[in-house]
Amino acid sequence: MNINLPKKVIVLDIEGDKVSKPVNFNKIKAYVAGVKEAVLYKGKYKLGKYDYYLPKDFKYLERRLATFPGIILGHNLFAYDYKVLKKYMDLKKIINKTVDTLYFLNKSWYGNIEGTSLDNLALHNIGKRKKFSGKSIPQMWKKGFIEKVIRYNERDLNLTAGVWEQVLLTHRVRFKRWFCLVLEKNDLTLLTGQKTLLDYKTWKKKKKVIDDYRDFNIRFQDFYRSYAKEYFYAYCNKCKRIVVWKILLNSYFTEQNQKVECNKHHFLNASIDPALAREYVGNIKSVGVKDNNFISFRGRVDKKEILGMLRKKIKNVL
Repeated sequence: MNINLPKKVIVLDIEGDKVSKPVNFNKIKAYVAGVKEAVLYKGKYKLGKYDYYLPKDFKYLERRLATFPGIILGHNLFAYDYKVLKKYMDLKKIINKTVDTLYFLNKSWYGNIEGTSLDNLALHNIGKRKKFSGKSIPQMWKKGFIEKVIRYNERDLNLTAGVWEQVLLTHRVRFKRWFCLVLEKNDLTLLTGQKTLLDYKTWKKKKKVIDDYRDFNIRFQDFYRSYAKEYFYAYCNKCKRIVVWKILLNSYFTEQNQKVECNKHHFLNASIDPALAREYVGNIKSVGVKDNNFISFRGRVDKKEILGMLRKKIKNVL
């Protein structure tokens, strides 16, 4: 599926007070807003330098965002960042060209599923995590740990950009517990800013941006069929060969345990904890397993990629 990627992207994230009930965004203070520009180069995005703005400089941030020639990218911009920023700046020329990954996921899924926080999405899609919880930001800021908050903000920008780019490359969003959203062409046009995700007038009228009930705009049967099987590749250090096995996902999208026998003396339990996933090589994800004899890989890959990386031949396919 060919998609037109935006040539320029600016990633936005702010740090501020926690939201408490009853919600009153007029009382919530912003501490700092960070941005990073990314340019498309040879099919990949190159992130530029990090810039941050304090509230007294938000007028310069407003001008930069309003005149930026590409899309504005962020996670939970509509429901938090812009709600806080609206008392500091005019958002009319900003919201229409915004791609909010959290809003997109909640709009594309039937109900509010588990694992859509930036930390979880980063873990399961690019193998990275936040250094610490964002809940501690207000206390850190008040205690004078300004530099740590700024570094936290910069990492959030990197994670947001990384998840967004990975999703566009693989056409899949992975969540907790093996949940996976397979993207269609219409989804990709929204994620790349070719279609407006949420216009300014609609956003201004919405009291609750992230609704409890959402339209399910991806056909369930297409989603289930397209992700009913997972193929795993493992290199056995003892047998000196690659084995391939298949995991069948049931209707609840949980893996059915299957054991794979390699050369009649090595057994590998194919039920792998996705939380052990940490490293990515291209679109191959390295997954930890209990048996140290195996180095396993999973993902949308072909045999040539594995052979090229491990420099081995497949002698046996299970």
